[in-house]
Amino acid sequence: MAKDPAFLFYPGDWLGGTLGMTLEEKGAYLELLICQFNSGHMTSHMVGRMVGQVFGQIQGKFKKDENGLWYNERLDVEIEKRNSFINSRKNNLKGLNQYKKNGGHMRGHMEDENENINISSKGGMGGKPKWAENFKNFNPEIKYAFESEKFGAMWDYWLKYKRERKDKKYTTTGEQATIKGLYDKAEGSIDKAAEIINQSIQQNWAGLFEVRDHQNKSQVTDLAKTGRVLN
Repeated sequence: MAKDPAFLFYPGDWLGGTLGMTLEEKGAYLELLICQFNSGHMTSHMVGRMVGQVFGQIQGKFKKDENGLWYNERLDVEIEKRNSFINSRKNNLKGLNQYKKNGGHMRGHMEDENENINISSKGGMGGKPKWAENFKNFNPEIKYAFESEKFGAMWDYWLKYKRERKDKKYTTTGEQATIKGLYDKAEGSIDKAAEIINQSIQQNWAGLFEVRDHQNKSQVTDLAKTGRVLN
C-alpha cells in the first residue's frame, strides 16, 4: 500500500503553538515535522544535522520514545487519525461499514472525518462562531473585540502562559476588560495585539502593555514589574 502523502495541518493551532518563535525556529520546527512524517521518529544525529543548535530552542515541542528517538506527539496522533480515516473510506468501498450498529446501512456511506463534531446553526462547531472553531478557550459570555482565528490562537497562547505562571484565573468580567484593553492598546490592529502579547511573554510580565519605543523601554519594564513608573 502506498504511503499517505499528506497530513492535516491546522493554521490556528500552528499560530498558537509557534507564537513567540523566530522565523528560524518556526522553519526548523516545520522541517522536523516533515521529516517525522516521511521517516518516522528521529535520532539525535538526524535532528542535529537538520536544524543544529536551533533544536535547543524548540526541543519542548518533541519527546523521546522508548528507543530514544525524537518525535512530536501531536503529529503522531494526526497521522493515526488520518490512517483511520483512510481505512474507513476503503471499508466503505468494500461495503464493510454498511451495517454498523446504531446507524443502519446509510452510516457507512455518510461517515466523515469529523463525524463527531457538532456543526451549529452559526456556522461553527459546538455552538462556536465559525472564526472560533479552533479557539480552545472560547467563552460565549465574552464579546471579543477581535473576531478572527488568529486572535483565538493568540489568546489561547496567552492563557496557557498565564496558567504556567500560576497567575490567578481571569473572571469573565476581568477577561472581557483585558481583551477590550488589548484592543485599545493595539488601536484595533491584530498585528499590534500580537506584538503586545509577545512583549509580555518575552519579558515574563503578568499584564499586557503598549509596545513602546527604545527610549521608553525602561519605563515599560518599571510599569510591568511594579505597577508604577520609577524615576
